[in-house]
Amino acid sequence: MLPDHLSARPQTPYTLGESSGMSHHERGKLLEPFLQALGSKKALEIPQETVLGAITHFLSTLPLADMPRITTATLDSEHLWASDEYAGGQLIQAISLAVSGKVANLEKRHQSGWCASRKTSSFSHRWLDTIQNDLESSDARSITVLQFRVGLLSGISSNNNVTWGEARVLLEEQVVLGVSELGLSAADQRKLAIVCEVVHHVEPSRLRILDLQVRLCSFV
Repeated sequence: MLPDHLSARPQTPYTLGESSGMSHHERGKLLEPFLQALGSKKALEIPQETVLGAITHFLSTLPLADMPRITTATLDSEHLWASDEYAGGQLIQAISLAVSGKVANLEKRHQSGWCASRKTSSFSHRWLDTIQNDLESSDARSITVLQFRVGLLSGISSNNNVTWGEARVLLEEQVVLGVSELGLSAADQRKLAIVCEVVHHVEPSRLRILDLQVRLCSFV
């Protein structure tokens, strides 16, 4: 079982990760049963809030070497992305919170010393690059990868403590391309929910390429 502090989704990045006082060894012992649950053919028996909180927690606290494990397990879990229980942006928000949590952890680690801000920015970029590499090599459905990227973009948009620069530009381009390949229809509420989330975080000039306003209005 997962501990109590993972039983509900974090409401603030300061409740995440290294602030919990867990060692890498302790975190690793919790990771294994969670990965097994995500990969099981059986329906998830873990409460929804616990699952979402754990995704945020592990994405924001695991060492870079272990990141592919949680990223891949999350992407490949058929119980997450195909379930109506997790529809409506909950997974996107859990991933978004992981960005804030990671930056908060790094700021705490590098709060003193020379070039503290630069170190936080550098490690944040390495963390994002690691996840992006996992997404690039994933065999998951394109809509699943898109939702994961939208979560990352949402988290980046809400965090001004790191200058994301070209990393954000690339992420926006990937998200816009993913949206262009969705095949939107008024009947698919999940796809429309993704688009509505994207609109808040992508430069309007990029969205005009997709002519989203005309396409969305046609569904009304």
